[in-house]
Amino acid sequence: MIEDALVAILEADSAVAGMVDDRIYPNSLPQDTELPAIAYQGFARRRHKSHSGPSHLGERYFDVRCWGANYTAASALAKAAGDALDCYEGTIAGEEVQVALVTGGFDLDHEDPDNPDSREACVVVTVKFWHTE
Repeated sequence: MIEDALVAILEADSAVAGMVDDRIYPNSLPQDTELPAIAYQGFARRRHKSHSGPSHLGERYFDVRCWGANYTAASALAKAAGDALDCYEGTIAGEEVQVALVTGGFDLDHEDPDNPDSREACVVVTVKFWHTE
């Protein structure tokens, strides 16, 4: 699955791995996860066709949510994750990635209502994968 390639690319990058170790999760962070950490979620999927039938080329978008104890930490993690993913090409985790492209991103700010001194922050990197299916 292309999700395995996304995780493998992030885990193989020394900057990302140095910040999050193995704290990369699908969909959302488990409760009480140590920060910094990453949660990723796929949100669009397309299969491309040619005039002769299936092209076996897939397109998949992901939001990579980079969480930190504060905005500075979340931003640093987002930069490292974006650098690791942008323009990646190759075979990893059994998936042939034609190219991964960072297409944008945005900032989320999160405060725990039970702890008003909490300043957890999240910076999201949006990435598109073109891959062989």
